[in-house]
Amino acid sequence: MKTIFFAAGATVPFFGGELTTESITKYVCDGGNWARIINKYKKISNRNFGEELLCANPYGYIKRLKRSHNGDKLNFEDIAEVIDKTGSYAFDDITSHNIFNLTIKMITNVSNEFVGWDKIPFLYRELIAECFLNVYKNHKKTETYKSLKNKQREFIKYVQKGSNGKLSLISLNYDPCVPDSIQGLNIDNCFDKEGLFDEKKFMFCDNVIYYPHGHLCFRLVDDNHTYYYKTANIAERERWGNLASINLGATQTNTGNTPHSAYNFNTFITTGRNKDESLNRLPYSAYYQRLAMDFWNSDTIYIIGYSFGDEHFNRFIKNYIACEKGNVIIVDYVQPTNPEPTKIYDLSANVFYHKIRELIKEDSRLNDAQMNLEEIGVGNLSEKVKLYLKGYDVFLEEMHWI
Repeated sequence: MKTIFFAAGATVPFFGGELTTESITKYVCDGGNWARIINKYKKISNRNFGEELLCANPYGYIKRLKRSHNGDKLNFEDIAEVIDKTGSYAFDDITSHNIFNLTIKMITNVSNEFVGWDKIPFLYRELIAECFLNVYKNHKKTETYKSLKNKQREFIKYVQKGSNGKLSLISLNYDPCVPDSIQGLNIDNCFDKEGLFDEKKFMFCDNVIYYPHGHLCFRLVDDNHTYYYKTANIAERERWGNLASINLGATQTNTGNTPHSAYNFNTFITTGRNKDESLNRLPYSAYYQRLAMDFWNSDTIYIIGYSFGDEHFNRFIKNYIACEKGNVIIVDYVQPTNPEPTKIYDLSANVFYHKIRELIKEDSRLNDAQMNLEEIGVGNLSEKVKLYLKGYDVFLEEMHWI
């Protein structure tokens, strides 16, 4: 069995560098974007419900957050963490339902401070989705996109051919880059014809693709049902057409006498610094269980464009490497620095490189491996761990996976 694990860096070449953490952060911090999406929400709610539902504008708060200590270092996931906690209070300020509610009532009187904020976490995710969709629409018909899609397809076909009939594709990306590349390869997302997730089929499927951080084609129906639509445009239309449903935020918050400790707004896409809460609900709970199984059962794991920033995935990768279960091929892009004629890279202070080294038991070979990496951008960190630093597009071009 083989597994390919796609993360954000895998999509960068497809979109000419336009879709980055910095560009998404800029998009969700734009006052004009907030004014437009809030106006859209009010118009649709007025049409659907006969009245404009109250909706706050968080732009002023986001500006204050960006001006705060180290605010210039905050990205869209950091901001989502703040917005979700604030939206959680507005959703239901009953202190026993939410630890954040209890904390905030202890330090200040905020009875009217967050009126209308219950809609903001949903709209924040819609802005992120909008950013992805705009970039995708601008690039999907370009020659660069088409070429990379075909090369990615050949890469997936090659890995599938050597997988003994068992291949798992795991994409942390919201966009359609990977789904676009697998048409006709008999790789199943395990959503039925009506668009509902088939848990049993998914857990036993040999050739499967899944999205642990959600997808633009998702719409949450209730705590245990998520629709997958044929296109991201259809999914967007359905989400906006069902504003009264749970997709505004909403995991259930109080079952009997067992209150949840926090609201979870990670519905159709998962963002923020603490993503673990979403793993309590389908399809994410099944995704997480399957991911642990896939990693453990694979003889080779390809890790594409992953920054090693999510501890809930790092723990599986670290266990796999420590037990020497199989081969790990890590592909990413590091900016060449050319500090001296014999070196292309200087990895001595590279954060990404040192995150990977922390996953591997220290041995004498690592120093030799670093020398090779700095000279040619490719090297083995251990007998079973290979690192490729020249970027995913060059990786596909050079056919190093063969």
